[in-house]
Amino acid sequence: MSQVSNLELCNLAYGGHEPLLNTRLEEEPNLVDKQDNGGRTALHWASCTNNVDIAKLLIAKFNAKVNVKDDMGWGRFFQPFFLTPLHCAVSAGSDEITEILLAAGSGVNARTVNCQVPLHYVASKNHTHILPMLLSRGAEPDAQDKYGHSPLHRAASKGYDKVIEMMIQYNPMIDVRDNLGNTPLHMACEEDRLSTAFFLLEIGADPTITNTEEKTAFQLCSDSLRAKLVKKKSRRSA
Repeated sequence: MSQVSNLELCNLAYGGHEPLLNTRLEEEPNLVDKQDNGGRTALHWASCTNNVDIAKLLIAKFNAKVNVKDDMGWGRFFQPFFLTPLHCAVSAGSDEITEILLAAGSGVNARTVNCQVPLHYVASKNHTHILPMLLSRGAEPDAQDKYGHSPLHRAASKGYDKVIEMMIQYNPMIDVRDNLGNTPLHMACEEDRLSTAFFLLEIGADPTITNTEEKTAFQLCSDSLRAKLVKKKSRRSA
């Protein structure tokens, strides 16, 4: 059995050992929400490993709490993460467990220690199959983390056009600024994301906005990208 935790129940959830986990909880149901030395419960581990049947069992049969926050990373040199099972599920790309957790009352805008909501993780990992599940249940499209980054900043920096295309249906702020004054267009240009920069311009991003260093998005990109953007060609002809 894989050992990722100091608790047997968490190891069983991580490894997908449903029958034995069920037996252990029938013997001691009060262990269902017990947190290991990283603050994680069995539901955290089931969520991050996409063990759907175990997640169902924990919630439906043993009433596992869905909004427990871990403290992984806690120690002398690290801050806790404060991830909920939902953060774990969306990060792993598990749409089934995401649906189960949301139906059971998981906080769709729960924040980590860095103020990141599940939508940040989805945008960062291009999990477009999970994106509408969160947005349709009230996820804040303009949620900003401790750095001022919104999900659009994350998607723009990675060049995930589909994420942006899906998000604009929920009217996010296209020109939202982070702590350094950078908009998603700044991020796309800085990372030389040609298609993404074109797309942001097409949906109304303002290229004249300057950041705290008095630089526009075009001033952050390469000479070749800047030349293409200035010509205002469609991304479809890029």
